[in-house]
This record gives sequence, structure tokens and C-alpha cells, in this order.
Amino acid sequence: MIVKIKGVERVVEESMMPDITNSQSPVLTVEEARLLLRLSRNSMYAAIARQEVPHLKIGRRILIPRKALGDLWTAFMSDLITSVSLLISVGLLICPPTIGSTE
Repeated sequence: MIVKIKGVERVVEESMMPDITNSQSPVLTVEEARLLLRLSRNSMYAAIARQEVPHLKIGRRILIPRKALGDLWTAFMSDLITSVSLLISVGLLICPPTIGSTE
């Protein structure tokens, strides 16, 4: 992974990244949430400002409830599946046959 710090690029080993997927904390920091969502820092703060990401503001600190982030992801995937199904049903999206099918 390449990390840019004040215009200087350096390689960071994956093992150096914090393991946030196994954390028991009910909330994530903005940094932890953005890493899970694979967003840039600016994109994450912009999404928070647009109220697209559920969050708690305690003083100057912003925390994202882990469950709310999971619910947001589940809703996104559900909408995506519904949209793709609709496109397939009206013939605007054609799925290629799977490997090993007899068609």
C-alpha cells in the first residue's frame, strides 16, 4: 500500500495497518470507517457533512456507530441488487452464461 504524507510517498506494510475488523468497539473513528469503506479522507468528511454517513459528534470528535455503518452497507447492496434485477428483467442488462453452463 502506498501512503502519501505531506507530498512524500512511502510504502506501508499491510501488517502495520490497524486491524479494525475484529475490534469490539461499538463505534469507529472517521479514519477507521474510511479505511473500511476505502474512501479518501476528504470523501469521508464530505459524506459526513452531507449526512450520508450516520455519525455522532461529541465535542469536536466524530464517531461512526459500527452497526449504523453495517446497516448503511446492507441497504446499499440491497438497492444495487434490486437495480440490477430490474435492468435484467427489462432486457437492458444481459448476463453472460456462467462457466460450465450448457447454454
